[in-house]
Amino acid sequence: MTDVDKYNMLRWGFAQLNNISNMWHLTENPSLESYGQYFKDDCTTKKLPFAGLPFRYFWTEGGMAAKHFDGYWIQWLKKFEKTDPQRITAMHKLWEKTTAWFLEYTNPLQTEIWCFPKTCTLTPQPFDKDFYWTKYPKSITYTKLCILAEETKFSFYLPIQQNSGKRPGSECEPNGKNINGICYPK
Repeated sequence: MTDVDKYNMLRWGFAQLNNISNMWHLTENPSLESYGQYFKDDCTTKKLPFAGLPFRYFWTEGGMAAKHFDGYWIQWLKKFEKTDPQRITAMHKLWEKTTAWFLEYTNPLQTEIWCFPKTCTLTPQPFDKDFYWTKYPKSITYTKLCILAEETKFSFYLPIQQNSGKRPGSECEPNGKNINGICYPK
């Protein structure tokens, strides 16, 4: 399975589970690899502030350490998404300036992706001192970088209104068409 197939499958499942009405199908764009020049060996961008860059990104393939890091964020989101919206909002403001990690590929408005080998080592810092996660990694060595485009903002917010009444793929017009709950270009 290719990277684009994997992320499209995950996006489809996310759209179905959360009634996302405008989730777009991702296509591969190898020219996005040129943005790899913006990254340092510690997984950060060379150009700050991040807001000026014409793409979003996430690192992947970091073994068990990365799975534990993602697990931390999943548990953190589950704990606070309904009980402390201000905490979630603060996190979104940080993600807008860098990356939202694995949540980047759930951003409905993204239409292009390219993943390629690139290595970096991250020393993650827990965001929230009030939330303890026993498996929080001391460092993660990622071996793949994924660049997403055309949307340059992290444009979806938690908590998602799962009972919104919207159906997946119901808001693809005017530039797209709904195929099985995902938006495809016309």
